Amino acid sequence: MGVEICELVILPNEENPRKLFVGLTNYKCISIYCVLKQGNVQFENCFNEKEQIELFKSWHSKEKDVYEKYVINYFKEINKINDVSSFKGKIIREEKIKSKTHQTKYQYDIEFNHFPYNISLTLVPSINFYELKYDVPIAYNSKGQIARNQSINYILKEETVKRMWNPFRDKTKYRLELLHMLR
Repeated sequence: MGVEICELVILPNEENPRKLFVGLTNYKCISIYCVLKQGNVQFENCFNEKEQIELFKSWHSKEKDVYEKYVINYFKEINKINDVSSFKGKIIREEKIKSKTHQTKYQYDIEFNHFPYNISLTLVPSINFYELKYDVPIAYNSKGQIARNQSINYILKEETVKRMWNPFRDKTKYRLELLHMLR
């Protein structure tokens, strides 16, 4: 038996624990939180409606262990990025965008030699903000679907993100505007 998830989202969280929002396909896509803290996974039902509570209890008693292993492996896959000592690749797309709040943001799609999918990086220098998004290569159902565009910057170490950006810092046409970012 494997996991059957209809939706999976990493919830932004600067602190531990790590959280996923998951919809369970075989249980009417009820929504649950998966919380990983110190190597242990806890599951929480998102809603208090009677039917969803019953479905959650049924799922929890039958399939909890399989999902527990999945959540641990999911975050391990992302954490592997922290172990890469140097990054190589190329910028596929770079774009300067003026947002509605008049803050300029810079968006990059980077093809790294180390990963099966591109990583998207958004930099907002005026507020010293960055966001990394990645298609985590672990299927979440028997159809082989993966969670696309997952925000991973809260999981990676800041030193890792700096190492990821460093090879491209001088290759971007916006390097002067981004000199202070991720140094």
